[in-house]
Amino acid sequence: MGCLATGVAATVVGVVTHAFYFNKYECHMHAILYIQLFLASWTTSILAFILGPGWEIGEAVAVTSIAASCFLAGTYGSLLTYRIFLNPLNRFPGPWTARLSSFFWTLQLGNSDAHLRLQALHKKYGSIVRIGSADLSVIDPAGMEITYGADTKVTKASWYDNNEPLTSMHTARSRVLHDRRRKIWAPAFSDRAIRAYEPIIDGFNDKILKRIREFEGTPVNVSKWFNLYSFDAMGSLAFGKDYHMLDSGEKHPALQLLSEGMQPLAYFIPSWLFRLLVSIPGLASGFHKFEKFSVDELGWKVEHAHMVEQEGRQDIMSWLLKPYKPTDKPQHDHLLQADTRLIIVAGVCSASGSDG
Repeated sequence: MGCLATGVAATVVGVVTHAFYFNKYECHMHAILYIQLFLASWTTSILAFILGPGWEIGEAVAVTSIAASCFLAGTYGSLLTYRIFLNPLNRFPGPWTARLSSFFWTLQLGNSDAHLRLQALHKKYGSIVRIGSADLSVIDPAGMEITYGADTKVTKASWYDNNEPLTSMHTARSRVLHDRRRKIWAPAFSDRAIRAYEPIIDGFNDKILKRIREFEGTPVNVSKWFNLYSFDAMGSLAFGKDYHMLDSGEKHPALQLLSEGMQPLAYFIPSWLFRLLVSIPGLASGFHKFEKFSVDELGWKVEHAHMVEQEGRQDIMSWLLKPYKPTDKPQHDHLLQADTRLIIVAGVCSASGSDG
């Protein structure tokens, strides 16, 4: 009877915990903490039973494990009940299994082909499709103003917290933080700044055309050359640094780092699990290598900022560094580190596609 009462009580606690905590608040940032608390509670309870009533180790472990299992059963039972029967998103069409978990979508993307999968789902279900327990894919033009308009009340999804505390202007979920970072970015994309970038772009345009003409009608891998072009152009515009890929015809190792670093994002792993996985040493080495590359490039820029100033020209990072004083050590600022990665990814990916 004692074990039964313990199991029932633990189940009720699990249901209450989901209903009044997990289902009310954003919890994706604390997966590691929850695991630690669960294991600590399990261990502490065993010790309490042994040191208190003087139970045998086997009995203490059994009762505690039953309670822990019932707690999880209550929590996940409540979770599934809500998702299957009570979730307001259930009125939107989509695969029935998408109601149960966002893993439905993750498990579809083994070939990194989300665009094709989404196209097929929208063709079958319409302009709004349920693709996860809390996720919709919307291609209705009427949704643009509601979602992205100036007066929108919509908040960016938890996915944008994946790299916290490295929060860029793009990934900032706080409107206040986004607006503050946007003011810092604005001078880098003023009419005056953009006109100053044009000769740089023209130079790279001439260079890539010259390299392609060298093939004189023979087959050429244009995907490769546009990758080299985009990275060279990004480096010059962002950091005042030429990687000389167009000159050498060879890829800089950073291009491979970019591919490895961005690959995990192709699977749309739920945020709580993504943050858990990248915290495991060695499991997301490509992702962390690209992060380090971005930070290293920022450090290089801070150390060589005077070179660009002496040449009388400005690049994007020069503008972003203006609010900082040399004593601030801006290369250690997580916001600026994240913005550096944003520049690299946006600069390269917007100028060319990936050749895999």
